[in-house]
Amino acid sequence: MKLDADIKSQLAQYLQLLEGNVLLKVSAGTDSVSNDMLDLVNELSSMSDKITIEHTTLPRTPSFSVNRVGEDTGVTFAGYH
Repeated sequence: MKLDADIKSQLAQYLQLLEGNVLLKVSAGTDSVSNDMLDLVNELSSMSDKITIEHTTLPRTPSFSVNRVGEDTGVTFAGYH
């Protein structure tokens, strides 16, 4: 999944304001929805040195959670088939 140029530009401005590190915990399978989600998560992490990815198993697959390092925030985004 590629972000369009306008969204990517707006997001880049926001990501410059990050004060702390962000950990994206990713639970993905081998299906097309998982692949699209992984593309999105990888694109996001490439936009800021403050974003890292950890592959794990979450209650739903495919999904990813947005966390502070060392602290689960409870915010999870789940894909669907």
